[in-house]
Amino acid sequence: MVIPKEMRERAGLLPGADVEFEMDGERVSIKAARRGQGLGGRFALTGMAQRLLEDRAREPR
Repeated sequence: MVIPKEMRERAGLLPGADVEFEMDGERVSIKAARRGQGLGGRFALTGMAQRLLEDRAREPR
């Protein structure tokens, strides 16, 4: 599904972002998907993984 660029920018969605759909009667809403569980592994508690994900999210696609 293609979401117009202006709407994606207003919603803070990057191209390829995961979204959730909700039904309200006959109306369909789209919102940014909730983030899943955090990353694990030996660097899980250092915050390094989160900083990497944030940096990657800011990179132009």
